[in-house]
Amino acid sequence: MTVGAAILPVGGGDGGTLAGSLYDDRINQVDARFSKAFQASGARFQAVVELYNVFNSRPAQFNLSTYDEATGGFFGQPGFLWNTPFQVLGGRTLKFGAQIDF
Repeated sequence: MTVGAAILPVGGGDGGTLAGSLYDDRINQVDARFSKAFQASGARFQAVVELYNVFNSRPAQFNLSTYDEATGGFFGQPGFLWNTPFQVLGGRTLKFGAQIDF
């Protein structure tokens, strides 16, 4: 009787990456909102300015997590797309608004 065994690389000593040791950057987003309310002609007006992602940080929110060695990847490099960011946090955005209560 023959017993088969699968040998899987786990990284570490050979310079590979250990399973569960590779993490994405933390997502830290700072938003600000400024408003000014005033009254005129019996109505209440409120002007609003909102600034999203004040410090313009752009960490990846989704990375491709598969490694395809069988097809050779793109440009003949195995796993060429592995860990490629597919979605990043949106850039700095400025929004103006107004509210009128009468």
